[in-house]
Amino acid sequence: MSDDFPVVVHQVVCQRIDSYYDQFEIIHAAEYNIDTTGMKRYKKISQALSYIKATDIFEVGTTVGIRTMEGDIDITVDEDTCIMVGIEGEVYPITEEKLKRSYEITNFKPHWDFEYEPEVISNKSGEHIKLSAYANTCLSTGKGTILAKPLTHNIKLFTAWDNEKYYSGRPGDYIAVRPDDLHDIYIINGRLFDKLYQESRG
Repeated sequence: MSDDFPVVVHQVVCQRIDSYYDQFEIIHAAEYNIDTTGMKRYKKISQALSYIKATDIFEVGTTVGIRTMEGDIDITVDEDTCIMVGIEGEVYPITEEKLKRSYEITNFKPHWDFEYEPEVISNKSGEHIKLSAYANTCLSTGKGTILAKPLTHNIKLFTAWDNEKYYSGRPGDYIAVRPDDLHDIYIINGRLFDKLYQESRG
């Protein structure tokens, strides 16, 4: 066997790794300056969703695993942390301040009929905690808007919540950002987008 064989193998492996990463745009939301050119303004369709105040379950400082439709992330609970549950049981974090800005809080308990009950994971204990016992209902007001556009390529998005794990976005999904916080960038599943948002003419 040629002495050059290990070198050739190493080169091939490196080329394949480079080729794999070239298929994705890597975005770190906390430091990324998003170009909003071509983005349209959308507002939430008025409908009931669910939310959970994270401190109703966890102590401040607890690290919690959230399995979203776009990827798994870890968040550290603080006094302002809430967890949203979407129309198909999808789970994602939001600050209480942003929640109250976009939703009207109600005192109703939700009635879920999801295939799988939404849950989060305590990274300390490994316990899977079902959210139904802690959830309340909120109604989208249409006041909060986002800027969004369909993706034309693959991206890996490291959100401001978790800079070590990423959301995956593929062509047909949407990249979105809050106009009042251009580092609050996230991915919206393309299949759900039209069920959640409508274009804002205002």
